[in-house]
Amino acid sequence: MPTPNVVGQSVEIARTTLATRGLTLEISTEQFSETVAANTVLATDPVAGDGIKENSAVSATVSKGPERYTVPDVHGKSTASATTTLSALPITVGTQTQVFDNTAPLGTVAGTDPPAGSSVKRDTVINLLISKGPEPVAIPEVVGKKLVGATAELTAVGLEPTITREYSETVAKGRVLSVTPTAGTTVNSGTGVQLLVSDGPPPVVVPKLIDMRRSDAVAALRKLGLKAKVIAGQATPLNRVYSQNPAPGTEIPKGSTVTISVI
Repeated sequence: MPTPNVVGQSVEIARTTLATRGLTLEISTEQFSETVAANTVLATDPVAGDGIKENSAVSATVSKGPERYTVPDVHGKSTASATTTLSALPITVGTQTQVFDNTAPLGTVAGTDPPAGSSVKRDTVINLLISKGPEPVAIPEVVGKKLVGATAELTAVGLEPTITREYSETVAKGRVLSVTPTAGTTVNSGTGVQLLVSDGPPPVVVPKLIDMRRSDAVAALRKLGLKAKVIAGQATPLNRVYSQNPAPGTEIPKGSTVTISVI
């Protein structure tokens, strides 16, 4: 009987196709193909249409899919060791380029081009990136700037900001009070930079004002750095505070307003 045509079929479907004719499939060879998906029949022996006896085996050449190799990670290795690792694959080691790098020691491999993990064809040229160590950078001037902008400037030049906060009566909350090391200092990329950021005025505990005379209540608030808003009717025969907002004991920022009602 003629050999069925299973070229282009997956191995699983080809086995089923042949089994209906009393035939079996044997994979004789596998080869790469840029155009045919892996696990697909490329050719058979006998070829389709040639005579074959029942209960015989059809020998098949099956695709392994495109020939690709994964670029290994050689970060931190010596150039000799990296070259040996790469040369174990059917790829070509190319040029060496000096680059700044915060993690690879000076003179070792900082990376590759294409990078590690890339899937490449046979004979692809892989270039080595050799570490010059961390890049020297000058700390930018960020004092007085908002925290978001300051951290963006520092990270843009490869620095790593850390943040501490303290109260300030002169600098708005969220703005930078100081930077350590100071602006203009040259450091290595990756260096930590300490930002001291304003948390705004310190909190003040609202005192008990009820039953105080109006003038005394206002004076007490001013002494604490708070403002007084007085609500009084047309007549205030007692001239004393009978309610306040916020309540006594509440913590509020210095410079806030406390409302007192006078009777």
